[in-house]
Amino acid sequence: FHSGNIIVGSNETWLTDWEYSAERAVTYDFFINATDSRSLGNLADRMIRLYKKIQARGGIDVWGLFQEGSAKTLFSIFLLEDLELRLHEIATAQIFNKKMNFLPWLRQATEFTKHLQES
Repeated sequence: FHSGNIIVGSNETWLTDWEYSAERAVTYDFFINATDSRSLGNLADRMIRLYKKIQARGGIDVWGLFQEGSAKTLFSIFLLEDLELRLHEIATAQIFNKKMNFLPWLRQATEFTKHLQES
């Protein structure tokens, strides 16, 4: 769930791109939206800022419910679920250059996890 999948008309609103919908952690869509993770430029920086907020609060407000947990645990679950989704996406026959579609995300995730190791 992210802003690119929301179309607003004069009288109606549509949510699109359900092909990868699945049962995931309650925090998954929140992390996608809060970090704008579909936009890879400076993704690691956005994740670090959110990580620090979660760490300071001892959890995160997710769609009106407080989800307790360590920032490291909550982000680890998000990254594993996002990795699974991205691997599924690039497995489609329509994506020819799989490295080009996956490596930018991997670089950002690696940069973020280095921060986790240092904190």
